[in-house]
Amino acid sequence: MTGEAYRFCAALTCFILLAAPAYELDKKDLLGHWGSPATEQGRSCYSLSNSSELQVIDSVLTEDGWREFLSAVYRRSIQTEVRQD
Repeated sequence: MTGEAYRFCAALTCFILLAAPAYELDKKDLLGHWGSPATEQGRSCYSLSNSSELQVIDSVLTEDGWREFLSAVYRRSIQTEVRQD
């Protein structure tokens, strides 16, 4: 994952923590609820796997229950710099 993608995920997480009316946090998951019954209700789930992957699932509440509209997995790419002295 590029630095830009990490910054995007960090910004999204800050949005959930600061703007979402309700969120739950445990050791590796962040679940944010957003919207209102008058407009649209949704939730965003961020899960960190043991292999350092970040899975993001966004859903919206419909008459039939929760409907997923986005699912993505982000992986950290490790780049090494070779120094020649």
